[in-house]
Amino acid sequence: MLVRVIRKIIKNKWLYFSLCLGVILSIMVVTIVPMFSRAVQDRLLKRNMDEYSHIFKQHSGSVNYTFNKFSPSELDKLQNETKEVTKEFKLPIISEKRVLESERMSFWPKEVDLINNIRESYLGFKVVSLKNIEDNIEIVKGRVYSQEGEENGVFEVIVDEKTFNSRNLSLNTLYSTTFDGDVTESIRKIDDENLRNNCLSNFKIVGVFRIKENNFWLKGDWDLWYSALIMNEKNHLAMIKENDFSQHKFINEYYLDYSNIEYKDKKSMLKTVEKVNTLFAENGLEASFVFTKVFNSLNDKMKATTIVLLILFVPIIVILFSYVLMVSTIIVNNDKTEISLLKSRGAITNDIINSYVIQGIILGGIAIVIGPLLGKNIVKILGNANGFLEFVNRESLAVSINFSDYIYAFIVAIIFIITMVLPAYFASKKTIVETKRLKGRVKRKSIWKKYFLDIALVALSIYSFFNLNMKRGLLEKTAAKASQNPIDPLMFLIVISMCIGFGLLFLRIYPYIIKGIYLIRKKSWAPETYNILLNNCRDSSKKEYIMLFLILTLSIGIYNMNSARKMNNDGIDNISHLMGADVVLKEDWEYADNVSNYLIEEDYEKFKEVSGIEETAKVLRSTSVEIYNKRKGIYQLEFMSVIPEEFGKTAYMRSDLFPTHWYNYLNALSEKPYGVLVSSSLLEQGLKVGDDISIKLKDTSYKERDLKAAKEAEEASAPLGKPDDRTPAYFFECKIIGTFDYWPGWNSNVNPHMIVTNYNYVYNYINPMPYEVWIKTTDDASTKDIFNELQNKEANIAMYKTKQYYISSYKNNIFIQSINASYTFAFIMTLLVSFIGFIIFWLLTIRERELQFGILRSLGLDKRKLYKMLMIEQILSTGIAIVVGTIIGNIVFKLFSNITIMDELQGMRVLPDLIQTLSSDYVKLYSILGIMIVVVMIIIVTYISRLKIDQAVKLGED
Repeated sequence: MLVRVIRKIIKNKWLYFSLCLGVILSIMVVTIVPMFSRAVQDRLLKRNMDEYSHIFKQHSGSVNYTFNKFSPSELDKLQNETKEVTKEFKLPIISEKRVLESERMSFWPKEVDLINNIRESYLGFKVVSLKNIEDNIEIVKGRVYSQEGEENGVFEVIVDEKTFNSRNLSLNTLYSTTFDGDVTESIRKIDDENLRNNCLSNFKIVGVFRIKENNFWLKGDWDLWYSALIMNEKNHLAMIKENDFSQHKFINEYYLDYSNIEYKDKKSMLKTVEKVNTLFAENGLEASFVFTKVFNSLNDKMKATTIVLLILFVPIIVILFSYVLMVSTIIVNNDKTEISLLKSRGAITNDIINSYVIQGIILGGIAIVIGPLLGKNIVKILGNANGFLEFVNRESLAVSINFSDYIYAFIVAIIFIITMVLPAYFASKKTIVETKRLKGRVKRKSIWKKYFLDIALVALSIYSFFNLNMKRGLLEKTAAKASQNPIDPLMFLIVISMCIGFGLLFLRIYPYIIKGIYLIRKKSWAPETYNILLNNCRDSSKKEYIMLFLILTLSIGIYNMNSARKMNNDGIDNISHLMGADVVLKEDWEYADNVSNYLIEEDYEKFKEVSGIEETAKVLRSTSVEIYNKRKGIYQLEFMSVIPEEFGKTAYMRSDLFPTHWYNYLNALSEKPYGVLVSSSLLEQGLKVGDDISIKLKDTSYKERDLKAAKEAEEASAPLGKPDDRTPAYFFECKIIGTFDYWPGWNSNVNPHMIVTNYNYVYNYINPMPYEVWIKTTDDASTKDIFNELQNKEANIAMYKTKQYYISSYKNNIFIQSINASYTFAFIMTLLVSFIGFIIFWLLTIRERELQFGILRSLGLDKRKLYKMLMIEQILSTGIAIVVGTIIGNIVFKLFSNITIMDELQGMRVLPDLIQTLSSDYVKLYSILGIMIVVVMIIIVTYISRLKIDQAVKLGED
């Protein structure tokens, strides 16, 4: 039997190759989901650990054990135990730190008059010993402490450079120590003798150090070593024993190499954390594991990753299943005569079924071997996605194949074998007579037509759509956050069912459309056209499957294409709106003198002289604003003051956000300088257009200067009042001349109220205040070059941000990359499967109609008219399917366009939805479809050109 099956596969090699390809692709897609999900989670975990290290200046692989109860003799034992348990995290230890820390104490020069000269800068010191600190620091003054014990009752110590400078310390000066509480109490009693008698130890600072460049060993440990007297550990233990400190702690910290960490390690690492806490509970352990903070911050995102990827891949799985089902059904249909003949000759059902099981095992086995390996390489490519159908050269995702992936592949192979065996099983129940009789009967109505499955799918999908919209509307009314408003995975099943339902509904009315075309010119159609229309009127069911297949693949492809573009465009639009311009910067103005609070405005004209800058605008912004109307105050407003003409030329504003062009609003502000534009949200506070309002603008620059003066005065023991009490404010009157819902640079999610005034009008009432400079760059400008040129012009830039940076950060977001990769892959796979399925269908169709073509040729129909007949058939089937698929895809996209799968995008969303499509995407789509049709026509023409009439007619005789 095995030999017979292999011979059959070789005989129909192209058909079985197509089927095997479909199974390989199915297994590839099913295994890509977990592989891609794991790779994305691993990259996200490592990226977040890197970001945590960068932001908090603390190594994300840090494992810190702090013992508050221990005996000095136990230090080595505790260190060995913590090191052994740390190895259970299964991450390499790249460095370790051993710290002994004593409680805070006072520290002062031994020879000073304590009561009259004690300063706050001498309080709050501690003694610390760090093993191997010498290898991680560089001495900038003096030397490293001696490794020997105390000399003449004096311990040698070193201090950090910042501590040395800020705490007024001196090198090689003898210092004494006591507890902070003793100093405070002694000073209160003015008891200098008591203070000296309670002195614990004497120290001498012999060196000042700083951390070596790019050394993470001490970074993030400011609280540990700032204001610390660092000494030899041996001396430290002796000092503890001698003075009987009541509080001291022993710290072991290990730095783990997390470069190869995987998210699947999370469970075992957390178990180890629990083990640590249990093991050292009696030692008063305070354990700190930095990576657990990263784990906790990513829990929801990690769960969402798999769900999002899965629901994005569901349409591809459905399409591939349809493809495999189509090809396997074609194979069984071609074998029906052979099956019934074998049955009539005495073959038992099990023999027939076993032959198809063997075929399925052979093809499935090949697919199980190739599918996961192909999926692994595809995942690496998807990791380079930078947008929809856009790839860049970046570090590949770390991808691995797990045993579970092969389990998924095995399940797909089993489903595939079932799809082959079931049709064969039903075919084996019929004899040769029944099979021939069924072929001669008029085609019965399809099951989906008989039971109105198309109507049911359409009704169900429409109901689900409205139900989903109602649910989301309720969440929006309750102001639910993005994280509380997750995407329902059923949404994508609704999309698929809607595409299938509308496709089947069209196929129900398709015969009537063809019949209508036929009846229009029933007696005047050309013979070749008449033949095609008549055949379609009598039986169009043969083309139903391929038409539905094309409609489904094309509609889902268009949905994915437009959804991806919308997601990317929405992100970029929101970033552009929140930025307001290509570049936003602010200069640090200088004061006129050391006494007054009058600021000197920097030279604004220099920005217009920088190459790459097209337009600039002054934008005064503040949140320290209040407005009053009829004695009613409204607080916490966003305030912006602009020069209308230059602001309009510089700022970014989407054209659909105002009922008229937004320049008209700026023109009104220019014509009425005393006018003010307010956000529509203020209308709910009782304001209306035409109202007079008073604006109170606090001088924040004065406040900053005053805070600095207050700090200096505080250090000089000259008490001042609160700076906020003396911050001046400016008052001016305005009239509301218009309202708006959106404004460049305004984030209504952060501050719901905003007012916009004319800068030239406001400037008459205020002292110079630092404003932002908004810059519009030329298309070929480099923001880096602009920044460098401004620095060369000695611009004192305090704040500088660019739109391009935020767009790049958005595109580098691992979720955005993953979703773009998924949409891209889905789009390409959809077209690929559509292309292969289309060619297979028409190849088999042409072979089945070889007798018909031979008869038509023998009756005198020339090849040119035969080609014309097939072209008309392509238009009536493929062409119409493409048009319908396009329409359905666009309808479904517009229905679901207000739903996004990105929590991050939902959180940053300020602008309303705008459906934007890229014509180049449609060009790519229809180019591929055009190539597909051309290839099929070339095959058909080639096949017919080689057709011999006598051989074709003999088929009828056989």
